[in-house]
Amino acid sequence: RQLVFASCHHPFIVNMEYSFQTDCHVFIVLDLVTGGDLHQARKACASRRLPEDRMMFYAAEIVLAVDHLHEMGIIYRDLKPQNVLLRADGHVQLTDMGLAAPL
Repeated sequence: RQLVFASCHHPFIVNMEYSFQTDCHVFIVLDLVTGGDLHQARKACASRRLPEDRMMFYAAEIVLAVDHLHEMGIIYRDLKPQNVLLRADGHVQLTDMGLAAPL
């Protein structure tokens, strides 16, 4: 996971700031993304659905992020609304590379 984050420099993938380890644990420090996640955003809508134009925008950015991973020889394997974070500027960032693996 640490290697995936370290090698993925893309505007729609959460950036790893640094990592460190103790005798028992590895810690990965990621960028702070303050806008919640796609699941929370959907639940906050009265209709439980985001507007179609907003979803198309998010989908395009998600496709660009996943395509970048594929170009690097990585398969993401954990795409779900909870792993799509929303930045304060309205863009998305994929997070949680725990299931990522080489293609």
